[in-house]
Amino acid sequence: MASHSGRPGAIRKKGTKKGAQVGTGGHSRRRLEGKGPTPKAEDRTYHPAHKRKVKREAQEAGIARARAKSSIRIKPGHELIAGRNPVAEAARASVPIERVFILDNVKDDRVEEVVRLASAMRAPVYEVTRRDLDVATDGAVHQGVAIEVRGYEYADASDLIAGSMQQLGHPLLVALDQVTDPHNLGAVLRSAGAFGAAGQRCMALPVIVAVGGIEEKLVPAIKARAEKIVVGPGTDPASEMGPVITRSSQERITTWIDEAEAKGANVVLDGRGYRPEGEEYADGFWLAPTILDNVDRDLSVYCEEVFGPVLVVVHADTYEEAIEIVNSSEFGNGSAIFTSDGDTARHFVVDVEAGMVGVNVPIPVPVAYYSFGGWKESLLGDTHIHGPEGVRFYTKAKVVTTRWPKRGEKVGYVGMNFPTNA
Repeated sequence: MASHSGRPGAIRKKGTKKGAQVGTGGHSRRRLEGKGPTPKAEDRTYHPAHKRKVKREAQEAGIARARAKSSIRIKPGHELIAGRNPVAEAARASVPIERVFILDNVKDDRVEEVVRLASAMRAPVYEVTRRDLDVATDGAVHQGVAIEVRGYEYADASDLIAGSMQQLGHPLLVALDQVTDPHNLGAVLRSAGAFGAAGQRCMALPVIVAVGGIEEKLVPAIKARAEKIVVGPGTDPASEMGPVITRSSQERITTWIDEAEAKGANVVLDGRGYRPEGEEYADGFWLAPTILDNVDRDLSVYCEEVFGPVLVVVHADTYEEAIEIVNSSEFGNGSAIFTSDGDTARHFVVDVEAGMVGVNVPIPVPVAYYSFGGWKESLLGDTHIHGPEGVRFYTKAKVVTTRWPKRGEKVGYVGMNFPTNA
């Protein structure tokens, strides 16, 4: 065999001979085992997360000590409702009140109403300190008043669906997200539906398409809540909805309601002619919440943007018919579906012709870093406001191409070709 000893690299270096090697006695294997899993950040004493954990535990301990000394002791199985509007709503709805807790310096018509209604229920009223209310409500915004009620019994979703199927055949479940107080449904309706800001906002809920006969139960439920809305001047703390913006707006909306009634619409709740108490408000542009059911889709109150506290209800037998009704409109600012069926919601998101879509969210207004705006006649110009489109509208792009040689390196030859990454 020819020798390769003369070729560079052909000689094996000392100590590189293959074969049995001297072992380490298992030390390397033990080193590989390590010291166990890395502790959590909050368990490492030098880590900022540990300091936050210690501070949090100290605060929790302080709250526990304060709660032990507090004069408010909630009975097992009971809960607190805090805040003037939620408490007033619960009292008006005749929710059984166990006890009322108020600060001694609170002066508000809603609190006085709660005290009056609670007294009629023979519920005791206690004056407490702000610290006691802060502790009892875990720091929530209580506005100086809270009531103790029996624990709310939440129904399982499957039981609701089964019961609705037996009663209705094709149920429509209205889901309200982020409702932390189940007794305050009326406030949720006002803030999220047709009557917030007296309906004078581009994302008001002007039309409900009731599918499969659900209107027989849905419309009376909405009416029961809407007729409790307190309409009055903004200077009155008890007011929950104000007037419309101008006399011409009031007259226009009233004319459309008159037209709908004359053409056969059912005026479920009539806000025409409403006036709050007080001579100083007699000339206001007042219009209370109004609900029109079974409205003809050729009427102005349906075809035009009402921009007032009017809720129109139209009927559809099937989902396909409902989608056709929604998409036949020349407008497409926003649309929402209320359903417990994920497949129906997925089809709606794809099928509906609107720029902003909500699933169990009545006013689908996204946060500012997403685009805001509609489709069709609900869009003016080529781009939406907010989000990337808004940024592009107000900016002018500039492209800068640079090349920096290394220190001491000459720039070298400059070619006539386009620059590359090479």
